Formats: sequence, structure tokens, C-alpha cells
Amino acid sequence: DMPSGIYNLQVVGNAGQLVVNRQVLINNAGQQLSLPLESLSKGVYVIRASNSETGLSVSTRLVKM
Repeated sequence: DMPSGIYNLQVVGNAGQLVVNRQVLINNAGQQLSLPLESLSKGVYVIRASNSETGLSVSTRLVKM
């Protein structure tokens, strides 16, 4: 559950390259977001969401096969 606010979403590849960088507005807890990941090559990626107002930062790992 992430508090409402503007978040910076980043998808970072194995070599540290930034492949997606966008700002999104989260209006409520449990809101689902869509990221255009279909064009990514196979590999391991890190997805990060951060809110500069609250200092909240979360990340997860994505393995695309």
C-alpha cells in the first residue's frame, strides 16, 4: 500500500541502463499500474517506484523470459 502522490517509476536493466522512466499519479492504495514491458529483451530488470515528497522508495525484480 503506497500513499497517494506522484511517483517516479523506473525500469533498470542488468547493465544499469534505464529502459523506462515515467512519472505517475497514485490516487489510492491498491491502484494497479501498467508499464509497456512487451518490447524488453529477455533478462533481469529492477522496477523502482519513488516519491520525493514522502521519501518512500520500493523496488522489485522482474525476470523476463
